[in-house]
Amino acid sequence: MKKQFLILTLAIFSVSAFAYSCGDKKYCKQMSSCSEVVYYLKQCGITRLDRDKDGIPCEKICGKNGQNMPKAKSSKKKGKKAGKNK
Repeated sequence: MKKQFLILTLAIFSVSAFAYSCGDKKYCKQMSSCSEVVYYLKQCGITRLDRDKDGIPCEKICGKNGQNMPKAKSSKKKGKKAGKNK
């Protein structure tokens, strides 16, 4: 019983951990979200998704100004804002 539970748990986590995978999708019309487009561009190397090389892939999905693009995770440390010294 424990073995079946372990296998089921691993199967669920493996599916949820990898929402996308490099597969048959090669064109914007095959993508359903901007995060999927960004995954295929960065992880799978499908450079045709950003034909004009402006950093915004599949403008119809991600928006002309990239407003639908997933937010990049910042590695900056939170600290005090630099202000004017008086």
